[in-house]
Amino acid sequence: MLPWAYRYLTLVQTHAQTDTYRLLAELAEAWLQVIQEEREITPDAMKVYF
Repeated sequence: MLPWAYRYLTLVQTHAQTDTYRLLAELAEAWLQVIQEEREITPDAMKVYF
């Protein structure tokens, strides 16, 4: 899910029409990064088709 999640959140930040969605996407991305570092998770490199 991590390879997809970062791409999705980047798209939300890029295309958000309100600051609320942009900031929520930034917060979610920061949270994922913290969890990934704390649990020492390295996602497999996968091609995301969107």
